[in-house]
Amino acid sequence: MTKFALLTYSTNNLGDEIQSIAARQFLPQTDFFVDRDDWTTGDSSPADGAKIILNGWFTHNPEKWPPPPFLSPCLISMHITRERHKPTTLTVPSVTLLQGKNLDYLRRHQPVGGRDLWTTSLLQQHGVDSYFSGCLTLALGAGAKHDRRNYICAVDLPEEPYRILLGRTRTPVLQLNHRDTGGGTFAQRCAKAGRLLSLYAHAKCVVTTRLHCALPCLALATPVLFINTAPDQYRLSGLIELLRSCTADAFATRSPDFDFDRPPPNSGAHTPLRQALIARLETFFAAPMRPFCPLPTAEIASYDTLAAEA
Repeated sequence: MTKFALLTYSTNNLGDEIQSIAARQFLPQTDFFVDRDDWTTGDSSPADGAKIILNGWFTHNPEKWPPPPFLSPCLISMHITRERHKPTTLTVPSVTLLQGKNLDYLRRHQPVGGRDLWTTSLLQQHGVDSYFSGCLTLALGAGAKHDRRNYICAVDLPEEPYRILLGRTRTPVLQLNHRDTGGGTFAQRCAKAGRLLSLYAHAKCVVTTRLHCALPCLALATPVLFINTAPDQYRLSGLIELLRSCTADAFATRSPDFDFDRPPPNSGAHTPLRQALIARLETFFAAPMRPFCPLPTAEIASYDTLAAEA
């Protein structure tokens, strides 16, 4: 009997759990969890193997690659970073993952969906059949609009852009962030991430520096403005074009001309990528997608008051 596994993480970034929420939409059930960076499975027995989506950032521990053979993966929405996560990491992921047995693993499980154009090109340069899939968070939810509440979400905005935003809107602003150091189980962290997604789904609009806030907003049909402060611009290639975006300096000069009280809809440029992600993963799992459902409007209503008091 086929089993199904889901990635977990050892970070304090709830954007990781948002990616697992997106992946979980496609799993018929979750039989056990696998840590993305060291492939541990806790007390679960993976002896029979399992299907899994390998998506997101690879990897904080490049020396741990390739994944164990009991995993039958769909390699999709992958970003292979050229950054070292910690000083003790001796190897660069974008070098290590593309040589020897590591490269063989990628070729064995091709085609590989690159989350960004940089990763897609890197894989192709090393003889891996690769295509631009975009980020799996583009497949979140059912693609429908949600009832809008009277608040704006400012997510991981530095002090100055946040101050500027307050001066450009009459709508209450709810200040949020994806950095969570409160610990907890994976289920508890997913619950926190799910509540953030619900807030985004019902917001009048969202202003953020976080890619894994901005892209889910596209999927949830929430108007979003992405303020691009990323030091590693290469990881945004192909994704930034899907978003209404600007630099922090441009935001300070009121560019782009974005009406936060009457925000324009997103362009819809992400839709072909969303549809292709859903089709490929429904085929891989031979099961229909079960979309993430944000909390109903009634459960979000209290945030109108919270935002007004912020």
